[in-house]
Amino acid sequence: MDPRRIAIMATMDVLLLTELVFSIWMAVEDMSTVTSTFCMYFVPMCAATVAGARFALKRFAPPLASEEFAPVGIVGPLKGHVTPVKIRN
Repeated sequence: MDPRRIAIMATMDVLLLTELVFSIWMAVEDMSTVTSTFCMYFVPMCAATVAGARFALKRFAPPLASEEFAPVGIVGPLKGHVTPVKIRN
């Protein structure tokens, strides 16, 4: 795997773990609203982190070898459509 992809994924993991700890820490202050406080902090931060990581992977990391050498035009004369065949017993 490319070092840039590894760095992006490791950074995303560290950020998500930090956001999780921060959200739990903020939610524990008032036990009557733990769930709503946790979700209020964690969901927006998590969404922003995942979106940023996806953007960074598309923008800065090179394409995977499987994406670069994807086969094109190998479906044959049937254009991907196959007619069912009855098998005699």
